[in-house]
Amino acid sequence: YGRGVAAQPAAAPAAAPGVTRETAFLMGVCSGIFRNDPVSPDEVAALVQAFPDQPAEFFAALRARVYDDSLLRYIQDVGVENLNDALVKADGPPQFEALVTLDSLLEYGRQLVEEREARA
Repeated sequence: YGRGVAAQPAAAPAAAPGVTRETAFLMGVCSGIFRNDPVSPDEVAALVQAFPDQPAEFFAALRARVYDDSLLRYIQDVGVENLNDALVKADGPPQFEALVTLDSLLEYGRQLVEEREARA
């Protein structure tokens, strides 16, 4: 048990000129939200800048929506009638792939904004 190197947090995207302190902070928060996803710091910055007036909760809801839809597709692929067997008899947790790309996040973000505006 020698000295290990502590895991480093994901690097926050570099703030572009003209980015406010609040936006730079939000980019850092969102880097944490998407740290386990294949989204680069530059893509996080682009996502935050695409939805400048949204709070951190919006981006967390956005990520949740991507995974919710991926899980729904998994259930549809397996079939509701086969879901119990697929989960109970499996050698491990279910394997499904969430489509976490900048393009998909932007599309889900537009959908969330539209939904919120429709309720307002």
